[in-house]
Amino acid sequence: MKTNTKRVSWLRATIAYISMLLLIVAILPNQAIAGKYRTIEAHLKHQTADLSQVKNDKGILCGCAATAWVIVFDYWKQYKGKERLLTDGSKDEIMNNLAEILGRTYGTFRGKQWGRTLPKKMKRACKYVKKFHYKCSIKRVKGSEFKKFWEVKKALERDEPVIILLNNPKKTFTSLHYAIIEKAELKQKKVLGKWRNRDVRYWVNMHDGVHKWIWVREVGRNTHPHTGSFSMFFLKIK
Repeated sequence: MKTNTKRVSWLRATIAYISMLLLIVAILPNQAIAGKYRTIEAHLKHQTADLSQVKNDKGILCGCAATAWVIVFDYWKQYKGKERLLTDGSKDEIMNNLAEILGRTYGTFRGKQWGRTLPKKMKRACKYVKKFHYKCSIKRVKGSEFKKFWEVKKALERDEPVIILLNNPKKTFTSLHYAIIEKAELKQKKVLGKWRNRDVRYWVNMHDGVHKWIWVREVGRNTHPHTGSFSMFFLKIK
């Protein structure tokens, strides 16, 4: 009998303790429960140009790599003082010429041909820049999303657009695309007195007048459509 009484007393004490914890949780501010968050961001001073891929004389699109580089060169021309860039023809001609410099090949998907440029050939864009007697360098950065974010942040703070190679993981390699980063955000949470990296997203120019947010990293379960991020390309012109 005494044993049963002790068990009942223990059970009642346990229930009371749990009830007290639930009450404390209920009255605490949401911020105290979730922890402190902050967002680190950087952005270009201006929006990049809205351009679309053009077709060559065979009716095949030039490819997103050439289009992305022309958008970036246009930004350097308009806002970075490199006025000699893009002065050797119409943007249509320049895109197709640049596609050839990049070693464009052609792929076929669902019966349609499209131009493609391998990431290792993206640095060939410097050949075009040097035609105008500028010094040029292109750095490719891979690795973790956090590592890439800090590199992108520094570039945007210098007002230099960055090209990102991305894709939709659900479509494997059929949706590889070069876009231009205009804004970057990193969300952090304070844990045990230290800021921990959590989510990374970018505001990008996808071409064809489409500008949107893409998420490349989220802690835990993804709450947004996830975009694969393979490489970042950083241009310097002097």
